[in-house]
Parts: sequence; C-alpha cells; structure tokens
Amino acid sequence: MSNLTKFLTLAAITLTVGCGKTEEKIPNIVRLNNAPETKAYKEELASLLEKANPTKLEYYFDHYVEKDGTDYLYVNIEGAVDAIAVVTVREWDDKLKELYESKGQGYSGSEFKNLKLEVERDSANTSFVYKGMDGIFD
Repeated sequence: MSNLTKFLTLAAITLTVGCGKTEEKIPNIVRLNNAPETKAYKEELASLLEKANPTKLEYYFDHYVEKDGTDYLYVNIEGAVDAIAVVTVREWDDKLKELYESKGQGYSGSEFKNLKLEVERDSANTSFVYKGMDGIFD
C-alpha cells in the first residue's frame, strides 16, 4: 500500500471511532410506517422507552402545538431510541413557563435535560404526559 492509501485508511478509522458510532440502529417498521400521533407509533415508542436505559436518552424540543384545547410538545428523542414523542402538557411548571409564553418560538433544538414522561394508556390512545425535567439548555 502506498503512504497515501495508508494515511486515508487510518484517517477513516479515526473518524469512525472518533465520532462515537458504535452500533447501527435497525429501522423500526412500525415507527417508519406511522405518524408520531398514531396509537401504533406511540405504543411502539412506549415499549422501546420502557426497555431503554434512561441515561442513554437525550431529548430536544422541536415544536409546540395547541389542538382542541390541549397543549403538545413535539420532542426529538436521541440515543438508545431515535424517535419523535408527542408530549401532552397538562401543567406548565416554572421550567416550561417561558416556552409556553412564546409558544415555543426560539426554543427549537433546545435540550430538555432529564425529561420525565409518564405513559398513559387506554383502549383508544397512548399518551406521553410531561411530569418534569431538570431544565432547558440551548
């Protein structure tokens, strides 16, 4: 092998290891074929979150929606699970006060540190309900 080839090979290995990519994620067909608002998607996501190590999850705000008098936060979940959660907010605590007042404007991509969700299930729906967090970090 030439020196250039050796260098390029070493650089590729270094970048791969340096980026921290240690495992390939297998696409989840249920989530790929359903919108985040559907019961099938939410049931699958709830199942994955119950199995996941919470320290291996990060949560990032995407956008806010108010629909039929109910407030929702769309949250990107990254790490052990990669998905979008539609989170119902019933009580706006001090950590979410400014986000609520701005209707989410200026918060896109902000991290929700140690987000706490409760999964509520009934025959018609599965919901992720906001229960708290440590804070919002930009």
